[in-house]
Amino acid sequence: MNDVIYAGAANAAPAHTEKVYRVLLPSAEGELARFKYTQSDVIVLPPLYAIPQNFSGLVIALDKALISIKSPTPLNCRREIETIFSLVNESGQFKEHSRDAIVSALGDLLSSYLAASSEHIPSPAVETLKKAIAHGLRDPAFSLEKLLAKMPLNGDYLRKLFKRHVGVTPHEYLVESRMKLAADILSSGVSNKYSAYSVAQTAETCGFSDTAYFSRTFKKRYGVSPSEYGNKNIDISRTTK
Repeated sequence: MNDVIYAGAANAAPAHTEKVYRVLLPSAEGELARFKYTQSDVIVLPPLYAIPQNFSGLVIALDKALISIKSPTPLNCRREIETIFSLVNESGQFKEHSRDAIVSALGDLLSSYLAASSEHIPSPAVETLKKAIAHGLRDPAFSLEKLLAKMPLNGDYLRKLFKRHVGVTPHEYLVESRMKLAADILSSGVSNKYSAYSVAQTAETCGFSDTAYFSRTFKKRYGVSPSEYGNKNIDISRTTK
């Protein structure tokens, strides 16, 4: 895995394929997919992205990389790559196994930086789940479990993936989103035709079918009951007028 199949000048680099990532080390300023780069940058091209015709610099082709990057991505490892790259160029005087070890180290270095970079790239599955939660936020009939069951990924894996990207589980994200919505409603003094929303109306508007559970959850989150939170904000708005 993480095999370096080419390291050298751009004009001799292999053509783009469905599996090979190319790591570019520019020797001059340029632009790629609306990304402006300088001679101090490192840019990773995912498979099927072509190297710009006017690009000058070095290219490293990486095959069988255990990462998934969908668009050109900058890396902050120019110095480290150049250090190993210089050893690759000088390794002609070394024994063949030494050269192989250096090239392998280059592949491992690139893959580690790519893996670290890809952790910050939003997961399509996570983004889909977040959008679905936002869509069902106000619906008491919304079922997170049914949503997870419809997703094309294993539920346990998706929960772990979501927490890795978002920092909380899907359930925690849903509850926190509903709590923020409730706090906004209570603090803004939103009302129906005749009066301010009651606690029961606020609960239902925020997707809770059980008012008592909503009140307990709200107090645990904000330290006061929904009615106390709403009255406190009403009193503050009156004193500031």
